[in-house]
Amino acid sequence: MESRHERILRIVRERETLRITKLAAELDISRKRHITVLAQAGRVRRLHGSVSWPTNPLSPRDMA
Repeated sequence: MESRHERILRIVRERETLRITKLAAELDISRKRHITVLAQAGRVRRLHGSVSWPTNPLSPRDMA
């Protein structure tokens, strides 16, 4: 089963950029909490009201 973060990453990677409200509604998640965690880890890029796939995302081993 995919974790919430994995689902967010998969959707953002597929669509490249989308509104945080749309993503939150699709996944029934907190708008900020999960996306903030991923953005702080460099996995996604958070913009004003949207989230996008970064040009050079960190792999999980880069975060260790």
